[in-house]
Amino acid sequence: MAKEVIVHPVLGNIELNRSSRARSFTFRSNDDGLRCTMPVYATLNDLQQCIEKLKPRLLKLREKARQNSIASFIDTSFSIQADDFRMTVCEGDVRRPAARLQNGQLTITCPVGTKFDNDVLQQWMVKVAEESLRHVAKRLLPLRLADLARRYGFTFSDVAIHKTHGRWGSCSSKKKINLSLYLMLLPRHLQDYVMLHELCHTREMNHSDRFWAEMDAVTNNRAAALRAEMKKYDTSIFQKIP
Repeated sequence: MAKEVIVHPVLGNIELNRSSRARSFTFRSNDDGLRCTMPVYATLNDLQQCIEKLKPRLLKLREKARQNSIASFIDTSFSIQADDFRMTVCEGDVRRPAARLQNGQLTITCPVGTKFDNDVLQQWMVKVAEESLRHVAKRLLPLRLADLARRYGFTFSDVAIHKTHGRWGSCSSKKKINLSLYLMLLPRHLQDYVMLHELCHTREMNHSDRFWAEMDAVTNNRAAALRAEMKKYDTSIFQKIP
């Protein structure tokens, strides 16, 4: 099915996604512009009015996406130091780039004098980093999700780890929970927040007052504070790498 896209004179392309679960307009950035999730009953006129009301915030969102798209490079100055995943790049006595993952620590060693502004090398390092994140996520997250479910009395049907940009997790109507491998870049308490968020969706499939009451019940009334803290993080760490 062809994507439904409108072109705004200032904001550019806006991809539309109509959802039966949506109760309001939600905007995110993507590679081609903005993506809007909207209620199935909403009209394009409703959308235009919402865009005009939110235009200053949407312009900031587009600028952030533009900055994230500016090419940069993984080199010896690049590192990740998260609670459950660490990554460093160094030069050493090797003939070709090599990677080692041990106890959540990914070390990439390149030959001395490596020219890091090389698309093939950059793509290889991104692939290694993402596969390492996936490995650690598959080892840790399902067990911790199950533990949180037992602790707070939730049930879910299955869990899967995906490479999703722009969304930390999701929950289907059949109680299948999907988690982003990029959760491994978050502090543990925010990983738990995301997993509890999806577990609460097994009872409330929207973001109603009842949903946020569930969230407060399992976060010691810190749902709003944790939600605000999440805004400091995003999944774009490798999106700006060629």
